[in-house]
Amino acid sequence: MSQSQVTQPAQDSLQQLTQLLSSYSVASQPSEIATITGPVSFMRQAQLELPLEERLSYLNQVVDQYCRFLQQQADSGQQWIRINEPAFTGNLAAVWWEALEYACSRLCSAPLNLLISGINQPAENLDRLLDLQADGIELDFTGQPALVDILLDRLPAYKVLSAYFQAHTTHSKIIAAKLEQAKQKLPERLWIRIL
Repeated sequence: MSQSQVTQPAQDSLQQLTQLLSSYSVASQPSEIATITGPVSFMRQAQLELPLEERLSYLNQVVDQYCRFLQQQADSGQQWIRINEPAFTGNLAAVWWEALEYACSRLCSAPLNLLISGINQPAENLDRLLDLQADGIELDFTGQPALVDILLDRLPAYKVLSAYFQAHTTHSKIIAAKLEQAKQKLPERLWIRIL
């Protein structure tokens, strides 16, 4: 679909994306990890009354805007950016995973580090998650102590794992102990947050 054939609802959504990324640009501080909604979740959640294939036809245009945004962030001194993809829950159709893989392959060309966040039920999609072209992944380990060992055994040597979990929940002490032990082996590649 050419730019001239973009439907009005799609054009409105692309304009909203431009405004959204501009507001992030202004709000971000180089000393922090800025967090933005990822391109695939944006497309899934956008108010587009379009069939799936037609919605995905806008992926290139959406990713182009994200690439420009990431370049601006790098130019301002940002070293890391968190790409939050909350749409990835449950049994998501393979086409959305393919869209995320494509988006990451484009976004990783930006001169900063990408941290992919928001992927729920990671055990079901661990291979795809670890294969994403990103410098790190962020996961919620609340209630999933076994996932700590599985993921740390398979984490690529170049990736950072940002791990967080809820305090005062079932298994929270076990998870904390496992992560603290892993921290000794991966001092710079394992970030731990307790919520």
